[in-house]
Amino acid sequence: MDYIVCVIGISDYDHYKKFGYGRWLVVLKETNESIGWYGLKNQLEDLGIIDLGYRFMKKYWGNGYATEAAKVCLDWGFREAGMNEIIGRVAIGNAASDRVLEKLGFSFEKLEECEHHPARWFKLTSAQWKSGRIDYSEI
Repeated sequence: MDYIVCVIGISDYDHYKKFGYGRWLVVLKETNESIGWYGLKNQLEDLGIIDLGYRFMKKYWGNGYATEAAKVCLDWGFREAGMNEIIGRVAIGNAASDRVLEKLGFSFEKLEECEHHPARWFKLTSAQWKSGRIDYSEI
């Protein structure tokens, strides 16, 4: 990742112990400032999904950090962890996050709540990712 460095050290986050992955803190390399988080979350027991999530402080929106972070998650999830599909859930009205997922090859799946809020659910399968229809180097 060119613009951000990920710090994997959230010791009390139980997803690392249970599943071997979870959310990561995002820190700007230049300033060592925490600007948000991203990662994959195993929600197979509760919802039957592996969730791609990210949140960044508003002053850092529009800099490509969400796209860059999501690419890392997809590469790791499909290539290293052998996941079959990854779901991205976006609050209704968050057009920028819709565009991030669409740019990465996700397809709209359904409208359904996420954390008690209406949301658009997107899906990317391993087969779609492996097909090479998305050239991540161009993003």
